[in-house]
Amino acid sequence: MNMTREKWIYTGVGLLVLLVLVSSTKKVALIEVRESTDQPTFDSSDLPPALKPPYKLAEGEQIPRPIKKNLYLFSIGLKPRFDT
Repeated sequence: MNMTREKWIYTGVGLLVLLVLVSSTKKVALIEVRESTDQPTFDSSDLPPALKPPYKLAEGEQIPRPIKKNLYLFSIGLKPRFDT
């Protein structure tokens, strides 16, 4: 069976279309997850500030200003060489 390059392309495209059709017609069962009381709740107060989730602002509360960092030449990547 001598398949040319064109036939291999058509076979690959046909398999791709078949896989897309099969995966898109699958029924996915959704199972409701209920909270259990025996598991401890997650406490984000122990996390470092960079990993803490944002909190919801109260009504009328001002948006906090971002902390501006000064731009230094050494922070860009121009570090002095100490081996010379």
